[in-house]
Amino acid sequence: MKTESQLPGHGPSATVTSWGLISLLILAGTYWLLSSTVLWLAYDIGAQIRGGYYNQSQALALVAKMSLIVTVLTSAIWLSTNPRKLKVVGWRVGLGVAWKTWVLLMVYVLVVLMRRQLWSPSQGNNDGAMFLPIVGHTNAQFLSEFRWLSFLIQVIPILGFISGGLYLLRARLQGLASAPGS
Repeated sequence: MKTESQLPGHGPSATVTSWGLISLLILAGTYWLLSSTVLWLAYDIGAQIRGGYYNQSQALALVAKMSLIVTVLTSAIWLSTNPRKLKVVGWRVGLGVAWKTWVLLMVYVLVVLMRRQLWSPSQGNNDGAMFLPIVGHTNAQFLSEFRWLSFLIQVIPILGFISGGLYLLRARLQGLASAPGS
């Protein structure tokens, strides 16, 4: 008869897998909250509410949606980075994730802006047609006109460092990034 640790889904590897999933969800939730704060401050949403451009619930929903988009994109970086296979240690793991986050978010902005520039009225006259389907309205609020510059200059660098720092913290907690060379 097999013991509990010999059964599939039990034992040390299941614990590591469970911890990996739980830590990824905690990482994503923390990143979502921090990216919401960065977006709120970079776009001075409080002033836009006071000026009547948004009401508070609209602003919260838009910031939450854009933060979710950014978190999903950044999660792709985290999932594709395996610290065990990296030839770097310590803080370099976080820096590697940071620059990948910067590149991916810049590519996202480029894709949205290219879509907007290549858009024609025959494709539809709504935010989804102009700024990508499904996420068009949210993209329009943060990347239209010259607002994309705030995203590029203020948001992307900060979120890259946050992404790298959180990933490094997660890797250290999992014991996957060694301390020497930090």
